[in-house]
Amino acid sequence: MTSDGKTILQRTLEWAAGADSGSAGGLSATFLDEFNANAYNGNDGTLSWSNDWQETGESDGPGSGDFRVLDNSWCASTSCLQIREDRASTRRLSREADLTGAASATLSLNYRRRFVGTPTGGTVTLEISGDGVIFAPLKVYQMDTQDSAQQADSFDISSYIASNTQIRFSTSNALYETALYVDNVLIDTTGSGGGGDGGGGGIVFEEFTEGRQQIGVSSGFSIPKPSGTSAGDLLIVAAATDGNTVSTLTPSASWNLTQLDVFDNAGEVTFGVWWKIADGTESSSLLMQWTGGEQGYGWIMRFTGHDSSSPIATASMNSGNNRNPPSNNLITGSDGNLILRLGGFDDDDITLDAPGLSGHTVITMDRSNTGNQNTVSGGAGYVIQTTAGDTGGSEFNLTAREQYRTVTLAIRPAQ
Repeated sequence: MTSDGKTILQRTLEWAAGADSGSAGGLSATFLDEFNANAYNGNDGTLSWSNDWQETGESDGPGSGDFRVLDNSWCASTSCLQIREDRASTRRLSREADLTGAASATLSLNYRRRFVGTPTGGTVTLEISGDGVIFAPLKVYQMDTQDSAQQADSFDISSYIASNTQIRFSTSNALYETALYVDNVLIDTTGSGGGGDGGGGGIVFEEFTEGRQQIGVSSGFSIPKPSGTSAGDLLIVAAATDGNTVSTLTPSASWNLTQLDVFDNAGEVTFGVWWKIADGTESSSLLMQWTGGEQGYGWIMRFTGHDSSSPIATASMNSGNNRNPPSNNLITGSDGNLILRLGGFDDDDITLDAPGLSGHTVITMDRSNTGNQNTVSGGAGYVIQTTAGDTGGSEFNLTAREQYRTVTLAIRPAQ
């Protein structure tokens, strides 16, 4: 908690989005439940949810049943929502928010899975709906895994913006002694702003593509060019390999990329970052090559709304051996920067699609392969820094202590 009773996650996202529900450009606000009151009616954001949490399949309220709000050491803070997977029928819990006027929306939360007894297994599904009738899965939490620490998830739900947007948790219809602890459920919306190209809309992360070398018998892989790439877009490439490939890790020369960083950490992991302004000459895929037969994982990110002449405002790097690799703070000199955090990690000790980076929008967290010591992983996430100054640091989350290299950079908005 911060001094005014709000979580660090809420403060970070309010700071990033401006938390201004009166913006002329549209709805810019937060809908948040920290479950502090041990009830289903928590309203801890800048706007209130449309209703309380609604149970389906049980009706015993927040004090008992498969869904309950309680104090528990497995929560991110003092209390949180506990979801038990121990009934032979599906149970659901949903809540609604009016996102009318929002141009974009992100759903984020903290979670932790626990083995309560035996047997272990089952699933809890997080779903989204734009009409309260048809729901689409955002993520299926596999309950045959127990988390050693709090995890963070983030989802772009802009396609489901409506006057009755609903989120919902659903259990599977099986008898298992497992529990999912959920905290800090946040919908963060951004207004439409000035619109158009260039300075009015701000920086936008558009998409990413990925590639990998799973078996160390050759040295290279191809990453498809992001499908929406147009001349003037900012492309940022990141690649991690097992071992020390720092002298040979090279992207396709024809792409004419600018190198930001290539670094080997203790002979265990090499991580490189490159960028360019797309000019229309890029081939349909980027070939990443090195020598030594190591495994690798890489991805290309596409951005718009950046400064076209000097998009990278500043950058900082960190390396070491840690279960929670830090991503450095930056000092920016202008408003509206996109703070991009990238990391390369030895081995495969990650949670897929969950890099950590509390309060950030997830881009990726993935690996070359699983099951041996020659694997390598990489991850990324971002946040918009509304006001110039110190960005603060963040950290990635691994499932074991590993060698790492992280790169933090600020992308300057169009002037």
